[in-house]
Amino acid sequence: MIKTVRLGKQDAIILVAPGFEETWLANCVTSLRQRGYRALMVSLAPELIEGANGMTVKPDSYLSKLLQTNRPPKLLAIADGKTCVNQLLSEPNVYRLMNQTVAAGGRIAATTESETILRHVGRVKFSDFDNCIWQRSTPTSEYAEQLVASLSM
Repeated sequence: MIKTVRLGKQDAIILVAPGFEETWLANCVTSLRQRGYRALMVSLAPELIEGANGMTVKPDSYLSKLLQTNRPPKLLAIADGKTCVNQLLSEPNVYRLMNQTVAAGGRIAATTESETILRHVGRVKFSDFDNCIWQRSTPTSEYAEQLVASLSM
């Protein structure tokens, strides 16, 4: 059973879906948690999630339950992996959470895969993506450190 989450000001939410890239997820979650931040893995549904290479994770919560808290995170990250990104960015509630996060002064962290889709879908209201932390060609370990740094600002 997935428990109810209560978000604090310094929380990070990492959205995950089947097909996530395991190394990316492990690097980002570990870096955040080792620095004392609460990094929650949130899925679209309350079930185990299988990654692109067969690793399975149990999310800390799921999206509809998270949205009931009405408290957006300081950092909202979209996990890497083409299948994962496609599933997440086809879900309207993901855009709702993204817009809530930015409206509350939070930031969006997106990989190259998710950046491409976000720029073409047109469902995000924040202007020019100023609140985004793009991974682009940054190695995952360095990108994870950028996520940590964004929470300490």
